[in-house]
Amino acid sequence: MDPRILKRLLIILLAFGMSLGCKKLGNSEASHHQAAREVVEFEFSEDRFKQSVFAVLESESQSGSVSKEERPIYLSWIHEVYSDKTYLENITAVKMKHYSESDLREIAKFYKSSSGQRFLQIEPTLMKEMSQIVKQNAEAHFPDLISRIQKFNDSAKQNKP
Repeated sequence: MDPRILKRLLIILLAFGMSLGCKKLGNSEASHHQAAREVVEFEFSEDRFKQSVFAVLESESQSGSVSKEERPIYLSWIHEVYSDKTYLENITAVKMKHYSESDLREIAKFYKSSSGQRFLQIEPTLMKEMSQIVKQNAEAHFPDLISRIQKFNDSAKQNKP
């Protein structure tokens, strides 16, 4: 298993669950937890999760990093890791930290709407496409970064006693 692929998958999946932010208001902890958990369940539903992971794996397969034969192994492992109750509780805690109960209820209401359902349906594809754009942009500018680092290192060598 290529650690770079695993790292990318983990980062994408974590970012996926933490894309919005607001301040928490003082409401009942249990009620607040329930509202956060409802949002997490929308965002990390079985089908949605599989779509997101499959989109990432599909992209990696196209680049040759993951073979079609390896996909089921990745899918199985990722499903086990990210369906862990501790992981989901940690994500729920993050949601509670950054959203008020009222905000969470509004987000859940949005996810139940036709627009929210559409968002949940196409978001994995959007993430895949946007990730490709980010990667292409970084790769296009990477030579400049290498040049800057080289200049810095050359300057540091010249300034050493």
